[in-house]
Amino acid sequence: MGQGALNGRWREHADGPLLRLTFIGDAALAPVLDKVGRETGLRVNLLSGTLSEIKNTPFGQLLLTVLAADVATAALPEIFAREGVRCEVL
Repeated sequence: MGQGALNGRWREHADGPLLRLTFIGDAALAPVLDKVGRETGLRVNLLSGTLSEIKNTPFGQLLLTVLAADVATAALPEIFAREGVRCEVL
């Protein structure tokens, strides 16, 4: 999911901040988005996603837009990091 995915049609559906989540290992198979959502009131619109394996290690990426949250967008990378997920605010 390269930078090109952020252009064109994806931007049309992004009403809020964009996040790219990268999951590696066990985090790729765990309900991390659900857990963080329950803890922070995070509501999202999923724009794109992949889940695969690299050398037998689960790997996934999600591109989403934030619809609502009880925390500041800037706090989300740290919150996701605690769950083993890299979060980039784009």
